[in-house]
Amino acid sequence: MIDRELPQGWTVGDLVPHEEIYSDPPDSLDPLRINLYGMVDGDIGHRIYSILVETPIAELVRFFGIGSHGAASFGLDRDAVMELVISKAIRIYEMIPSRVIFADSAGLKLKFLRPIEDKELDLLVELFPEDEAAESGALGYLIEQEPDRHFFQRVKDENLFHFWWD
Repeated sequence: MIDRELPQGWTVGDLVPHEEIYSDPPDSLDPLRINLYGMVDGDIGHRIYSILVETPIAELVRFFGIGSHGAASFGLDRDAVMELVISKAIRIYEMIPSRVIFADSAGLKLKFLRPIEDKELDLLVELFPEDEAAESGALGYLIEQEPDRHFFQRVKDENLFHFWWD
């Protein structure tokens, strides 16, 4: 089980089979809550966390240490990477209504609540310059970019933004 106190209003469930974390978590029956797959340092696997809809992204990033895996891998400052993730995630929320479906030290997934538009893909390019791809969690998009496709075409295809550092 987690080795730190949960933020107020959060609950955590049992471990989920690893293959489940690649799908959307089950919807919450309570419209004031969302469910997400999450894992914190010291845990042996991912669990379903139930959090309040109004939970600030900064609280999520700090609780799960999102980006700390990348910071360690690339020799970057952990707190600076988490602050960068917070600022980028807030900007995405402002552009495209979304909700968190996955959070751990190596990744954050924001599922869009409506289809993303092409003009918003261009805004993502501005938000994630290539020279900060490693710090910002967008390096995977750069590495996996297909010729003759938009840098963030995968975001549109999957209707989610995935910050990741593995």
